[in-house]
Amino acid sequence: MNKGIITFMTIICLMFTAVSQARVESLTVRVDGLACPFCAYGIEKKLKKVAGVKTVTVNIQQGTVGLTAKARQSLNFSQVPAAVLDS
Repeated sequence: MNKGIITFMTIICLMFTAVSQARVESLTVRVDGLACPFCAYGIEKKLKKVAGVKTVTVNIQQGTVGLTAKARQSLNFSQVPAAVLDS
């Protein structure tokens, strides 16, 4: 992953800090460099381990990953940047 992704993810986390008490039921993250099914599988596998995640939807063409929360739970969005970088 490049520094652009880290910067983007940092901005996303800072934006969500203001609403940390609100329930986050879904989240879409843009991932630069998402180019193949192997990349998509790696990201999906890591993001499914993030607290509160029910489903992970990867769109290779758009370079996005959508997350939805388990029933009556909130996504732990602070874990998302590390999960993407680890993948």
